[in-house]
Amino acid sequence: MRLPKAEHSLVSAAPQYDSSPDAYLARQPIFDARHRVVAFEILFRRGHVGSAGVVGTEESAQTLINALLEVGLQNLVGERKAFVNVPLELLSDHLLVALPPERVVIEILETTQATPEAIRAVQDLKSEGYMFAVDDYTFQPELQPFVQMADILKFDIQDASLASARRHAGGFKYRGMQLLAEKVETLDEFEQWREIGFDLFQGYFLSKPTLLHSRRTQFNQGAVMQLMSRLQDPDVSLTTLEDIISTDVSLSVGLLRFVHSASVGAPPSLNSIRQAVMILGIKRTAAIVSLLSLSNVSGKAPALIANALQRAKMCELLAKSHRMGNLDQHFTTGLLSLLDCFLGMEMSEIVEQLPLSEGIKSALLGSDDESEIARVLCAATHYERADWEAIEGSEFDPADLSACYVESLQWSDEIAATMNGVS
Repeated sequence: MRLPKAEHSLVSAAPQYDSSPDAYLARQPIFDARHRVVAFEILFRRGHVGSAGVVGTEESAQTLINALLEVGLQNLVGERKAFVNVPLELLSDHLLVALPPERVVIEILETTQATPEAIRAVQDLKSEGYMFAVDDYTFQPELQPFVQMADILKFDIQDASLASARRHAGGFKYRGMQLLAEKVETLDEFEQWREIGFDLFQGYFLSKPTLLHSRRTQFNQGAVMQLMSRLQDPDVSLTTLEDIISTDVSLSVGLLRFVHSASVGAPPSLNSIRQAVMILGIKRTAAIVSLLSLSNVSGKAPALIANALQRAKMCELLAKSHRMGNLDQHFTTGLLSLLDCFLGMEMSEIVEQLPLSEGIKSALLGSDDESEIARVLCAATHYERADWEAIEGSEFDPADLSACYVESLQWSDEIAATMNGVS
């Protein structure tokens, strides 16, 4: 059994999340060779202990499963599969079967001992339809009993040997296994492991800026920077905004799709671009059109667009929950915080060319950690990367962060599904 091919929709919705203060939950996308999201790994930490992604005890694993059931897999990963780390103690636990086999991939930790009981537990779960991945595989002989039953092998490329992986990749794939490279930090690393036959990729390689130097790219950068400069002008008028959007078909279609999404709640029929702008407001429209123009010119993967939308919404929700003012500024800051990834430019170079407020500029540059905008952006960014120690003891409590995160996922997934296909 293989992971399904990526669907272009990012459907999400369902019950409201009643957050628990005992756990942090986040997700990290897993991509195919075409940069499409096909699954998510669930990153987890119990409140105040442990580290991201590691479920080291039966108690913490049970907390994870309870949290997944409470949040709902649909809310967290949409229609995609969820990769979940499971320790030996939980392989035979009745709680595990509460997770539907068609929705999850169970990750066997590299520290799991292949005892007769563990092997039997995996066999029983496979007979129930569960898929298995062996985590952090580096050809350890003691893991061979699990490898024989695995659907997916995960290689930590910062520790694994590319040469060894190249020698064995064909044999694994002949046996029907999928190969996943994790901790992929650069596009060069992605290309290296893709070329030797790896199918799946996990890491932050799409959300890190890659500096670009071609004349064609510089021309596109200049064009989009001029457009964004007009959009981010604090004195931009409704008429000017309407004119900018109306002269570009892709921006017009993208904005209308955005406004028509269920998350925005616009009326079923719109008569004009002006009406769409009035529904969203000038500042929110300028931010969304900026993102649309970036995606059109840069050709970046849809996952990066979804990331920008999710971060923007989480910033807005955190600011709102803490009764901070000017929610549009928080939304815009989150949305623009990935500008360097879209444009392949240094953030310092970008902000010099845009008429942004000093508060947004300093937050994007990380030069002011004390302002409300900067504190919210830092919290949202650290949370989505499962860097929870960085926000431990901050003004944002775990329950609030988790609730805002899950709500922002639902919102951005639905928006991305509605806007899909805009070019």
